[in-house]
Amino acid sequence: MPSEFVGNVVPYSEQGSNALFWAAICSIDGYYPSIITAPSQGRSLASLSNIAKKAKAEGGINGGFFASKKPIGTLLIDGEPVSPSYTSRSAIGWSDKGEAFFGNGEFRIVLRKENWIAPVPLLNTMPPQNSLALFSSEAGPLARPLPQDSQAFLLTNGHVSELNGISKAKRIVPSGSLLLAARGTGIQVVRSLLEKGNPLSVEVEWRDPVMQKSKFALQGGPMLLKDGELQSKNEGFSVNLRNQKHPRTLVGSNGKKLWWVVIDGRDPWHSNGVTLMEAARLADNLGISTLLNLDGGGSSELIWKDYIINSIPGGKERPLPYGIFFGSEEGE
Repeated sequence: MPSEFVGNVVPYSEQGSNALFWAAICSIDGYYPSIITAPSQGRSLASLSNIAKKAKAEGGINGGFFASKKPIGTLLIDGEPVSPSYTSRSAIGWSDKGEAFFGNGEFRIVLRKENWIAPVPLLNTMPPQNSLALFSSEAGPLARPLPQDSQAFLLTNGHVSELNGISKAKRIVPSGSLLLAARGTGIQVVRSLLEKGNPLSVEVEWRDPVMQKSKFALQGGPMLLKDGELQSKNEGFSVNLRNQKHPRTLVGSNGKKLWWVVIDGRDPWHSNGVTLMEAARLADNLGISTLLNLDGGGSSELIWKDYIINSIPGGKERPLPYGIFFGSEEGE
């Protein structure tokens, strides 16, 4: 584990009797965490501690929102798109050099052959007639076989191979590859690009240029602070989520370090939780100038060296589709 990663467990109390507990993992520029999915380990959902144990990670924290076993919003792992963006909600991204970016998390996927491009509208979802869909290994095996009238192409480091019926029926995307499924006119689109020869690249095009260098990214929201300025956009989140006290998971930057923060809640003897405005005030007091809200409530969890540092509501870990991990074999 690099010495630059520091686990902090620091009690914090506001004036009066309002109990508040928070903990954070901090990392400096040049080091970056990894995003590891439960499906990549053979489960649709898994506890943060179980994912960390299999990945041999020293630390971990929960990430963005999810529903029905799938992430809600952008998820990018080592340049591979895993989950499509959810409107233009805010996101954090980072490069494989540890540079962090905060901005609009909206992106699209395109196939590119020199100056020719073809948008791919669907990600890890079965394509309808006359369309294209991309499947990633990080999302796990396909839920069901591809339609019989579809054609499947395996993309590995720019090389494209057309799969036969037996290979298509396996429903497994090899690690390091992407599976492109095409139907109807979508098949014609792919073959017209392939006529121009290999390689054929899959590219992520960001709505926000700030995110362009991201190799890893996840969407959360709303953005609470940006360059020291309080942000007012609710990004479609409810008044309850924003203005009531809840456990919170947040990520922020002070320009030198990334802070991955969990704030406990729903226990007046231990910690009441915070509103998003209170979370922004706490971050500002810590010198954090940019702050993004992530999935909170019963999902909020921080682990360090096999210990759950915070107090999870209900006392039981919530199964998650993925987590953010530090010191794992898959990251720095």
